[in-house]
Amino acid sequence: MMINHYFKVALRLIKRSFLFSSIHILGFVWGMAAAFLIYLWVIDEFTFEDHNPDAGRIFRVIEANCSESGEVTENPYTSKLLADAFRKEFPQVEEATYLGNVDMTSLRSGDKFLSLNWMRVDTAFFDVFHFPVVEGDPGRLKSGFNHIVLSEALAKKFFGNEPAVGKEVMYNRGMDGESVLRIVGVVKVPRKSHIQFDAIVGQSFFDKIDVNIVRMSSLWDVRDAMVYVKMRPGTSVSDSDRVRMSRILSKHTHTERLLRFQPLRDIHLKTDFADISVKNHGSMASIYLFIILAVLIIFMGAFNFTTLSTARAALRYKEIGVRKVTGAKRKTLIVQFLSESLVQAFISLILALALTELLLPVFNRIMDKDITLQASWSVLVYVVLGIIGVGCLSGSYPAFYLSAVNPLIAFKGGQKNGKKGGLIRGLLCVQFVIAITLLLCTGIVFKQLNYLQNKDLGLEKENVVSIYTGLWYNVDGFKQEILKNPNVRSVSMGAEITDYLEGDKSQGDVLRWTDERGETDSLRMMCIWADGDFVNTFGLKLLKGEGLKADGGAYFSGTYDFPVIINEAARKAMKVADPIGMEISGGFGVGTNKKRIVGVVQDFNFQSLRQKIKPAYLMYSPECLGNIHIKIALTQDLL
Repeated sequence: MMINHYFKVALRLIKRSFLFSSIHILGFVWGMAAAFLIYLWVIDEFTFEDHNPDAGRIFRVIEANCSESGEVTENPYTSKLLADAFRKEFPQVEEATYLGNVDMTSLRSGDKFLSLNWMRVDTAFFDVFHFPVVEGDPGRLKSGFNHIVLSEALAKKFFGNEPAVGKEVMYNRGMDGESVLRIVGVVKVPRKSHIQFDAIVGQSFFDKIDVNIVRMSSLWDVRDAMVYVKMRPGTSVSDSDRVRMSRILSKHTHTERLLRFQPLRDIHLKTDFADISVKNHGSMASIYLFIILAVLIIFMGAFNFTTLSTARAALRYKEIGVRKVTGAKRKTLIVQFLSESLVQAFISLILALALTELLLPVFNRIMDKDITLQASWSVLVYVVLGIIGVGCLSGSYPAFYLSAVNPLIAFKGGQKNGKKGGLIRGLLCVQFVIAITLLLCTGIVFKQLNYLQNKDLGLEKENVVSIYTGLWYNVDGFKQEILKNPNVRSVSMGAEITDYLEGDKSQGDVLRWTDERGETDSLRMMCIWADGDFVNTFGLKLLKGEGLKADGGAYFSGTYDFPVIINEAARKAMKVADPIGMEISGGFGVGTNKKRIVGVVQDFNFQSLRQKIKPAYLMYSPECLGNIHIKIALTQDLL
């Protein structure tokens, strides 16, 4: 009965002071909605790989190398032969598998060509990793060398809503023709998996069509695969196991190798090294930052409620005096005032949940998520803590403050003597500090966004469409057909320059030259494959010299003189007065081909903005031109 009474009194108070209560509630609604969005994001980050029921037993093998200077570097790529060795020599290993390099390729079904990312795996892949099956049986990958498993997204692109299992797609092998691949399964690739692919093909397929692959696969020194182990239930990778497993690699490579085993659930948030294999890394630093932000937002709302409620205390002195005279104890008054705060917190939370649902599409677009608001334990925890925690936090001080008012002073409309005002001033100061902190953080965020939006990348990418293609050997006619479209300004072949080789441990080739004094010097440069139209297509600014001349006939006849264009970073690092005409050697074609510098272009970002622009050179090599870049004319250009 008393609870019902407190509830009615709280609603009456809200109705009587509707404007004031609306301000209270509105502040709570926005604060709790913002905090709830952050809370959902944090939960989403912590639940990566949860779609795999065996995630707690799966580990990724990380190879750690110590340089002569003592610097330890880690690399997720190691020898694929480790997987078979772990299966045979360690009984606690239930299964082991590996993923080969993720390659860009194209497949054909009828007259439909699609560019895609595919993975090379061994036959045990689907025994270790579980992906929701849409149709077929992915396990049949091991039953035929030409079997392929598609992602649900790729299957829809090829076949729409029609069944894909049993149908065939064609793999273009360049001048060697096409190979048939039979679809045996379609799986859904969860967003919260570090393994992202369009298609999966067994390693045996490439062993059949490429003898070089077979030869390379037998070498322990080849680092082209990520190896995973699935431990038996109740076991784990002990320190002694790690040492013994490391010895296997060291024995076959004849060098000291150290291995560590990264839990599957740690890959998303706790990978501290450059990992080009994973595109959706999170970070614990971001988690902590967002948690602090959510706490600050909640406290801002709570402080605001506390200060406003205490400031309005004078309007309730007579009410408090009457209640005390009629026998109300301080405990009863505290419960009443806390119940009023809880009711307002409850109303605020309901409205905050509705606002969260409205804001989720925008939030998902900004954060690249697909979070949905569904009934779950995480939502229930937030609701309970939001009502009880925030309600009590914000209402406790006004409750204790008002309940201690002397009835005689209350009837006179005065305030209770004491040092309560000092706490109010303290709360106001804390609130002010938090507000200033949030404003500064907001300013920093906007500055970063402005930097990303207005940073001069040194190249034009906005109106350039890049498509992977396997037509490098016969592309001139195709380019001419594209150029017949009046909306196309230029077409070129070249490397994919978005995050180009980012995280690659080699970071380029060592090139050598002889300077003006006759002394030999060297510099590590990154090679960017390009044809003669690459500079024009991306709007690169030529500072000195001439553009790149691409001559396929001379290249294949052996008369090509390998002209290259270097960037500013390379020119500065070379420390020569005029690099035009200089010969450099090394890198691609070591020992056979010398290169001649014919031009210098302004620095451009071919990796993310987090990376410093590295010395680089543009070079023509037709078999390395994997992408076609099409520059579309802007609307005003067509007028």
